[in-house]
Amino acid sequence: MASTTGDRKPSKWALLPEDLLQEITHRLPKPSDHVRLGAVCKGWHSFARNSYNQKHLLHLYQNIPLLLIPTQNHGWRSLYSVTEGTVYDQLQLHLPSKRCCGSSYGWLFFVDKVKKSTLELILLNPFLGDNVTIRLPPIKFRSEDEIVGWMDDCGIQKAILSKDPYEYPHDYKVVALYGIFAKLAHYKSGDKYWSYARKVNRVVLADVIFYKDLILAVDRFDWIINFTLERVKRRIHSTNCSPWCLKWNTMKKRLPKRARNYVGNAYLVKNSNGDLLLVRRHYWGEDVIQAQEAAERWVAEREREIAEGGGATKWLLHP
Repeated sequence: MASTTGDRKPSKWALLPEDLLQEITHRLPKPSDHVRLGAVCKGWHSFARNSYNQKHLLHLYQNIPLLLIPTQNHGWRSLYSVTEGTVYDQLQLHLPSKRCCGSSYGWLFFVDKVKKSTLELILLNPFLGDNVTIRLPPIKFRSEDEIVGWMDDCGIQKAILSKDPYEYPHDYKVVALYGIFAKLAHYKSGDKYWSYARKVNRVVLADVIFYKDLILAVDRFDWIINFTLERVKRRIHSTNCSPWCLKWNTMKKRLPKRARNYVGNAYLVKNSNGDLLLVRRHYWGEDVIQAQEAAERWVAEREREIAEGGGATKWLLHP
């Protein structure tokens, strides 16, 4: 016999033990199911936001990419499922008003502080609570990277993790592409300083990835490099630098360095089968080729000035 509104007893869903809620979340197949769980009551919403499983929304279901999109509430973001075309308004994330320069294993990289010669990053996992952050040591810039001063918080082009810091707090690594020449920096959990790659003239990296315990990078002329750590007697930076450096090991030689072989973007991507793919995006047209040739001349000239000890730089912008 169905009960009427008058004799309906108040719900006690909020009193469900957390261990039982944890068991329920283990059985939810989709991110949208986690969102619906949090919509039952305030207690469940709080659990859904702060539980360990929620952090997997950004990386466990790799076949369901999620985007962070702005909301009307300043400082809050919603999730958008690309494959489902759905906005998860029930689950909003509070994020700092800083530039996000990467995401990996559910963690977001934010540029925190920019100084004349250093730049600091913080790691934040919005599904573990507002107070769960990891502050990384400052990345140190050399004289040829002074452009970061007017780039402000855009000095990091990409940053990624080797493992989830929540699961492996003492065994994760970070690599970052930084500065105008997209140099590579490496950090291992517990270290005080970053390790840096030695400079190779006229090489600008386009992307970097952790793949089967390797650090692989690609430039815009299809040169694939494996970076390995080696101990050095002389540090790359005089102070605030690791005694280790990143050694270049060429795996695939680049295409002939002509403008038509240049790509606007190149990416290293691991697919769902575990294969490594090289994706190259071309921009054709005489204007683009002429612009690239001009950029190459500018880079060569800038490197020559630095080698000769030149410090001042004039920036000319042409329409």
